[in-house]
Amino acid sequence: MIKLWEHYLSDFKIAFIFFLLSGLTLGCGTTRFRSPKVISDKKLNYPLSAQINKIEGIVVVGVFVSKQGKPVDIRLFQSSGSKDLDNAALKFARETKFEPASLDGRPIGAWTKLILRYKLSEVYFEKNRWLSNVLHLQEKAKAEKDSARREEILKTLYTKYVGLVNYVNRRKYEVDINYLIDRTLSSTMRKRYKPFLKIIPITFAVFDDFLEKYPNSPIAVRAREDLLQQLVEGEYRIRIRALKSGSFSRKTLPLIDYLESRIKELQKLQ
Repeated sequence: MIKLWEHYLSDFKIAFIFFLLSGLTLGCGTTRFRSPKVISDKKLNYPLSAQINKIEGIVVVGVFVSKQGKPVDIRLFQSSGSKDLDNAALKFARETKFEPASLDGRPIGAWTKLILRYKLSEVYFEKNRWLSNVLHLQEKAKAEKDSARREEILKTLYTKYVGLVNYVNRRKYEVDINYLIDRTLSSTMRKRYKPFLKIIPITFAVFDDFLEKYPNSPIAVRAREDLLQQLVEGEYRIRIRALKSGSFSRKTLPLIDYLESRIKELQKLQ
């Protein structure tokens, strides 16, 4: 017999589908079953490496829950295609607390299936918290002397930039976000991108800023690629708006010229 439930957990809105496969023979329709139930509110960890590389996916994990409610057997039913996501999902399943399945009120061991979805657009984003986190991580990176620990800080910082891009992509032309971005930039970057503040979201500025501040970080290669992509998208957004207004078009020609020149500079470095 198979029974299905759906449950949403934490900020990631992770979908769980539970099923109970029983080899028992049911009698006269009087036997009552209840499948294992998740009772912990543990958040699913989205690996930093996957966020930085913008990897999304779905992992299906099978869990045998003992009659004591402990996950005693964990199986990877369906891979996401990413080792990092798969390992995070398996770890999550091992650490999840369950209420055991029951048969006529008596606890029994049973299998359940967890469908875990990793999607960047569902990672929680709150503007003021984002700004506070970014400024704090920048200060930590500046003060950290150990190269390994510093790189871990930069990885976390970079996920904040990826989260910013996901947020802006859902809103396209929301320029209010620029007042937050501007506060995270060096004086050089503030001056460089000041003409864009009221035109389009300057998501490209955070990646340019990262390259300026942390040129020797292994993530710099990723930052250069993301910067190039955001510059291209920024130019596209300006051109689309320019098609609708002649005066806007004339005002933004110098901005388009700058973006094109910066794109060419980056392309030469590839």
